[in-house]
Amino acid sequence: MRRAILVMAAGSASRMGRPKQLLPFREATILKQVLSQMLATQVNVFCVLGANYKEISKSITDLEVKIIENSDWKEGLGNSIAHGVSFLLKQYNDIEQIAIVLGDQPLIHGRHLEALFRMQDTTSDAIVATNYERKFGVPAVFPKKYHTHLMKLTGDIGARELLNDSKITIAGISCADLQDIDTPEDYQQLLANT
Repeated sequence: MRRAILVMAAGSASRMGRPKQLLPFREATILKQVLSQMLATQVNVFCVLGANYKEISKSITDLEVKIIENSDWKEGLGNSIAHGVSFLLKQYNDIEQIAIVLGDQPLIHGRHLEALFRMQDTTSDAIVATNYERKFGVPAVFPKKYHTHLMKLTGDIGARELLNDSKITIAGISCADLQDIDTPEDYQQLLANT
């Protein structure tokens, strides 16, 4: 398995006040919308869950997604990324590219991930990330060279520090409409605009 997509959905959604992964969106939920788009890429999809594990895992059993449980999810997004990447590399020693995707960006499209993977294929050791005007962020594709870095992430910053390190070569692709759904206001705006 040369490529893998790791969807991060382990947090408790404290700002939302309820599990945002399960909020209705279109014909499914926010998380199922993200996972469905990732499955459309034909790349193996893994989902890291933590808070509300039983309820959320039951909601996605009909999808061809491998679930990774992180019992230390309270340690933050960085910890969940490290846990997921460690799991992948223990199970599959031939992975060359790992894409990190957030489970609360329901407007993400599989075509964006395909573009990130294609660019990473042509840029050798560069990380290929989503370009958000003045900074890089996820979704992003990390080549093998950076998998050890991902396994050392801690806290709640996730991969942001790595993606904005001036000593690291990063290529970017812009993506319109990508926004995290963190608060009830974000959710209402999402529903009003789609």
